[in-house]
Amino acid sequence: MHTLDATQLDQYAAKGYLVVENVLSASELAELREVTDGFAAQAGDANADRRVLDIGEHEGRPYVRRVKSPHRHHPVYDATVRHPRILDIVAGLLGDDLRLYGSKINLKLPSGTGDAIQWHQDWGFYPHTNDSLVAVGVLLDDMTEENGPLLVVPGSHLGEVYSHNQGGRFAGALDHTQIKDMLDNAVRLTAPAGSITLHHVRAVHASGPNRSTGSRRVIFQNYAAADAWPLVGCGAPGDRHLCAGGDWDAYQDLLVRGQDRQVRLAPVPVHLPLPGAKDSSSVFTTQSGADRNYFASSGAME
Repeated sequence: MHTLDATQLDQYAAKGYLVVENVLSASELAELREVTDGFAAQAGDANADRRVLDIGEHEGRPYVRRVKSPHRHHPVYDATVRHPRILDIVAGLLGDDLRLYGSKINLKLPSGTGDAIQWHQDWGFYPHTNDSLVAVGVLLDDMTEENGPLLVVPGSHLGEVYSHNQGGRFAGALDHTQIKDMLDNAVRLTAPAGSITLHHVRAVHASGPNRSTGSRRVIFQNYAAADAWPLVGCGAPGDRHLCAGGDWDAYQDLLVRGQDRQVRLAPVPVHLPLPGAKDSSSVFTTQSGADRNYFASSGAME
């Protein structure tokens, strides 16, 4: 059992985030990197499946910036979302009955190709009947000060639930001018490859561009207590696997530990992500609808 101690539990409760080092073995890390390199190599393939890969462009060259729902597309990723050590840690925060809500890989490639992600709360994207949800970042590379580490505002998970609508539609981003005072307290989560980060579904967080000469690849695995049920959207567009009413057997297969539970309702404020973004195929296209870009503004954290 890879369990959390009292100090770690207290930190998560008070600050809404945690870093745990040395969770993956060297061989597990090597295998994940090799498989991820294979997906990244498809960037220039005209037949690459855009339902799986989100492809950006830098100086005329395509690159993969996200792999969508990787656990559905390779057994090594499916094994990682069910990794016993990761589930032990998550169970310490959410209880023994756990459901995977979704997964993705963010690939921040070096020298300017690593896209920033604007300030947001995951809760804005996928509100549930209660907020017993946590996002786990599995670090395939060292996460450093220079390569676009995760930025989190300590204690923000205990505060306000913000609207992520801008310009009349869901934009997947907060108006950073409305939260500028709290951003001075943001912390950078840095750790060596093989570590994991954890942040609460209501924690205000972001990540800047990769300014380094190396890659920063992270698998994000989102878990929910089994008694938390999605209120709207049911995951990515057309992804019935994340919706209990879409494909029951597939939804139940996402129960990665323990057993199903009766739905629990909690008095947590919700801003539904409606009306939806004009293009919600990835966080990057969704956030392109935001009126203000924090990382393009003067004084942004780098």
